[in-house]
Amino acid sequence: TDSIHYNEESKKEVTFHYMIAHVFAEAYMTDSLQQQQTLPKLVADDDALDATWWSVQDIQKGIEEKKVTKSVLRVIDRAELLYKAGFLKTT
Repeated sequence: TDSIHYNEESKKEVTFHYMIAHVFAEAYMTDSLQQQQTLPKLVADDDALDATWWSVQDIQKGIEEKKVTKSVLRVIDRAELLYKAGFLKTT
């Protein structure tokens, strides 16, 4: 998905543009001591130092705070449906 942002005055000049990659993954680890599943440590390079795991609740809060677009939840809902139907495989 493209995210293209224009100059607010001219509405024609692109001020910045970035790509959003939609990736489906199932990520968890089992803590053998506590017998529970936990998320693995997320290690990002210098271009994404603020990368973090988000729950659906985190995304909903981000939408309310206008930090996340509503379409993110639609993408996640669709991915969940495809996964449950067996169309998205994880290894």
